[in-house]
Amino acid sequence: MTNIKQQILETIDILIDKKVDNLNKNINRKIENLKFDKTVRGTISEILDDNCYNVNIFGKVYKLKYTKEELKKDSFVYILIPNNDYKNMFILCAC
Repeated sequence: MTNIKQQILETIDILIDKKVDNLNKNINRKIENLKFDKTVRGTISEILDDNCYNVNIFGKVYKLKYTKEELKKDSFVYILIPNNDYKNMFILCAC
C-alpha cells in the first residue's frame, strides 16, 4: 500500500475515533440528566448524631438520615435517588 493511502486510512481512523468519543460523551451527559429513580450502593464513612450518617457514594460524601436501625461504620447501604435528584436521596436499607 502506498504511503498516501496509509496516511488517509490512519486519518479516517482518527476521525472515526473522535466522532465515537464525542457521541459517547453526549450520550452519557443525556443519561445523567434523565429524570428516573436510581438505586446505588454506598458505604457508611462516619456515624453522626441524631440518626445521621456520612455516606460515601461514587467517591463523594453525603449526609443522610436513617432511622430504621443503627448502622455501623464501613457497612454497605442502598441509597434511593428519586428522579435523579441528589438533594432528595435517602438510605433505603442496609446490606
